Amino acid sequence: MLGWLDVVHALAIYSKLYNNDNSGSSRSSSKGLCVPQNFIVPKQPAYACEWPWPEQLWGLPLGQRLRDIKSKGRYLKGQSATSRKAQLYALGYNLFDDNDFNNNIDNSSDDKDDKKKRK
Repeated sequence: MLGWLDVVHALAIYSKLYNNDNSGSSRSSSKGLCVPQNFIVPKQPAYACEWPWPEQLWGLPLGQRLRDIKSKGRYLKGQSATSRKAQLYALGYNLFDDNDFNNNIDNSSDDKDDKKKRK
């Protein structure tokens, strides 16, 4: 089973490949590196002499793993949470854009107050 180090390794390669590619376009923005949710680390094609992705990462659903990190806090619990967040930021991956930040604020007490006012 692939774990945190594999996700970070794949993100580092993705960042190197797509953060500043040769076509002049970039898959990063002021909000950070954008990894499509459906991105899966590709296998090496038979015709490729060199391949940036190590075999152990082939098939890793990187986009899905990053979505799970953002939405569920996967890998970001316990004593290593702060250092893991720092690793993601160092690679250009922003855990919270404006929409994510607004969606992750705990408004549960506000919801209770609103329900009381409606009664």
